[in-house]
Amino acid sequence: MPGWNDTLSYSLWIGVALKSSAGLMAAGLAVLFLRRRSAAARHVVWTAAFAALLALPVFSVLLPALRVLAGSPSTDLR
Repeated sequence: MPGWNDTLSYSLWIGVALKSSAGLMAAGLAVLFLRRRSAAARHVVWTAAFAALLALPVFSVLLPALRVLAGSPSTDLR
């Protein structure tokens, strides 16, 4: 049975994998919009995306988590 440290590690890597997938999809979409530009411009987008992928695990560990509250507000604003 995994301990709390293993569970924390799994959730970290699952989060990194999901964020990496989103980042690569964003880079692919940007390159799609830049298809009439030079190859150098598209290369800059892919290079920046892969540099962000390398930095993502480090920043995920070092930076604090951003908590977003989901749901409807409990008070009426009228």
